[in-house]
Amino acid sequence: MTIGAGPRRVFRTVLGSAVLLAVALMPGTSLGNAGDGLIGDQPPRVTDTCFWKVPFRPDTRNILALDTNVTYYYSSFYLPAGASVVFRGRFPHSRFMSLTSYLTTGGQAGLPATALNDVDIDPDPRGTNPFRDGALRTAHRRAYTVTVRGDVDPGPGNRASNTLYVGQAGETNTTQFVELIYRIYRPDQGYDLTGGVETPKPRLVRADGTATSGQRLCDEAQVVSGIEAPIPAFGPPIGFPEAQYDAVLALGPPTHPAVEPTVWYRFFNQKRLAEPFFKGTVLEGNIATLPTALTSGLYATPANAYMIGYASRLLGPDPAGHNVLVLHAKMPTHAASFDRSPVSDTGGKQVRYWSICNYGALVQEVGVGPVLMDGCLFDEQVPVDADGFYTIVVSLPEDRPANANEACGVAWLDWGKGDWLARPDLANLTIRNQLSNPSFAEGIDKVVVPDTEQQVLGDFYPTGHYLTRTQFEARGCPGTGSPSGAFIDG
Repeated sequence: MTIGAGPRRVFRTVLGSAVLLAVALMPGTSLGNAGDGLIGDQPPRVTDTCFWKVPFRPDTRNILALDTNVTYYYSSFYLPAGASVVFRGRFPHSRFMSLTSYLTTGGQAGLPATALNDVDIDPDPRGTNPFRDGALRTAHRRAYTVTVRGDVDPGPGNRASNTLYVGQAGETNTTQFVELIYRIYRPDQGYDLTGGVETPKPRLVRADGTATSGQRLCDEAQVVSGIEAPIPAFGPPIGFPEAQYDAVLALGPPTHPAVEPTVWYRFFNQKRLAEPFFKGTVLEGNIATLPTALTSGLYATPANAYMIGYASRLLGPDPAGHNVLVLHAKMPTHAASFDRSPVSDTGGKQVRYWSICNYGALVQEVGVGPVLMDGCLFDEQVPVDADGFYTIVVSLPEDRPANANEACGVAWLDWGKGDWLARPDLANLTIRNQLSNPSFAEGIDKVVVPDTEQQVLGDFYPTGHYLTRTQFEARGCPGTGSPSGAFIDG
């Protein structure tokens, strides 16, 4: 079906940003900063032009399994032969931004074609790219110009500066269908969801050198954008239809596919998402038939690598299911930005951005309802100890330990509604590594063979064990000497 067609929209759940999740726009939801941890001192600047309409966010339409710190602007259009689109924009005040093109081929939609990440873009003359290491992040002159061309990507070393190549072999002499996503990750504190800048302004330059912009551009190029855009439908199913999902869950114990300790799987491709559901069941032999290629697709963010783990509150000491999951691992070193750091510190960091999110079930169609998402934590929200290790507690709000707070060096993530179907105990947790440093050998992107995640990540592989609230509180509050039960939530 075409997503967004008709008054009754079906949403599809995903694992990671890579899998499509179409959700009906919730009436009355805010397009601003409420609830996402961003302290605003500006009104939300939601660009509503014909080229970049209302963006995808968890509070508008979570079609790409966003985390709560990300805004995606989607636009599709037809590019005439020999024409190009020239964007004039300003670098946002944020952790990351990118412009990525996608294509549909072989029955699969949303295959990343080419991308320009923020550090790849040269600023206009006398300007500053605030994302480059050591640059002034508050620079006033932050304009850039990017050109989208219908030529085939000539490859590294042959690309023109600030150019996104979207052409496909054998089609460059025809009008080509182009999909773009403009992403902004984690605006700085006090800035709106755009990072305090307008979306890039496009101008269509035809093969004869004449140009047009505004509504005329959108009419001529047949632009479709924003949350109402009919994103191309998928060929293969996403995960399991609901009946098959129920059946495969029934093949294992009541906690299936969650196990203790938590097992994490890198996202390789759509079909391999079935691995944890097959493991430990009569279908385990099918795992060997699953593809191992890193094909991604499904509108994945090329700058990210993803790792997925399942958890169940039924695991642990409390038979009533009021257990808490305790995750412990080393946090990759990362850029700092939220508090408006004046100078960019991206150089030498292991990742640009890290986050963990709690999503719903791997189900193709689950009806109409609210966003299948229970929240995220990004790196700067997770305290670490002197050795760089973090502790995250995942629980229902009523089961949250009193010492699961920043003052005690513990981050807390809401267990929420589970799989949003019949398994409120089941959580789907996804961890992102963004722009992993080539020298960071323990990055998720360095996992190139399935089931080697723990071996590759080492200390960065989260161990996941279950306790009761009382058991966790008995650990006390490091550095305060507080006895069990004497903590204040925060």
